[in-house]
Amino acid sequence: MLADAGVDVIFFDVTNTFTYRKVYMKVCSVFDEIRREGGATPQIAFLTHTKSVATTRKLYEEFYSKNLYPDLWFRWKGKPLILADLAGHSKQVRDFFNIRFSLAWQDQDQDTWNWIDRYPQRYGWHESPLKPEQISVSVASHPTNNTGRSFHEGEQPPINKYDLTGKQDLGLHFAEQWRRALEIDPELIFVTGWNEWVAQRFIAPEKERPAFLGS
Repeated sequence: MLADAGVDVIFFDVTNTFTYRKVYMKVCSVFDEIRREGGATPQIAFLTHTKSVATTRKLYEEFYSKNLYPDLWFRWKGKPLILADLAGHSKQVRDFFNIRFSLAWQDQDQDTWNWIDRYPQRYGWHESPLKPEQISVSVASHPTNNTGRSFHEGEQPPINKYDLTGKQDLGLHFAEQWRRALEIDPELIFVTGWNEWVAQRFIAPEKERPAFLGS
């Protein structure tokens, strides 16, 4: 389904230092099998954050340096891409990867990509600020900032405003972000928005703003 949708690469979220090696190795194994049978799959890459330098080094040592599934590596401008801190890496790691720094809702400096951003999304660049390299598109935003699937034109509409018939939302936030991305027309569009979809809730202490519940 991902290949049929034209998805070129999936990024494994290893932002909390765990690399989930068993998981990504299983995905690689399945992708490799699909390709051997004549099918198509996306490439793979990784998004790091907490202890980014150490996590990047671990990925290099346990996966890339062993030349595991090289046909699946997503290469960006000649090298395997990794989203990580721009500084602090060994020469070996710097020479091997093309590194871009990725966070949320940040100003775009050189080699800086947002994995999620508010509309109108800012784009990342490498060669020149006038040449967009990457932009993000999200289904909604983080649950703590009250930006849901119907958020558009700068506001979150009242509950059920777009759900009077009992149908699900209209994807207004997603559509607005896609319009911006297609207008900018960067080299890469980073589709995101499922990161916080987990079967749990977080309740803050009394008198503090709830982290998830009620947003």
